[in-house]
Amino acid sequence: MVKPAGQSDDNNEKAVGITADASDTGYDIIQELIRARKSLKLTQKDLSAVTGVTQADISRIESGSRNPSLKLVRRLAKGVGMELKLVPLGETDEESGKAQV
Repeated sequence: MVKPAGQSDDNNEKAVGITADASDTGYDIIQELIRARKSLKLTQKDLSAVTGVTQADISRIESGSRNPSLKLVRRLAKGVGMELKLVPLGETDEESGKAQV
């Protein structure tokens, strides 16, 4: 089960979530995942089959009505052949040698 950002889990740690507000990085990440899915000509149902995330959840994430956990975003990224990573500020895609979400 994916918890909304900030909701406590069993060990009282806060779950980290990705928000889909158009003014933040979370929105950019979700938009990049949508772009990658479409460029691979995958439907939400196809991505669901690859990742095990329900098509309904993928739809909610893509529409911004659900804030996925970081773990779930990583799973979706892997499903479209991408990964999430942190890079030093100012580093470009070419310097890191990897595509960045």
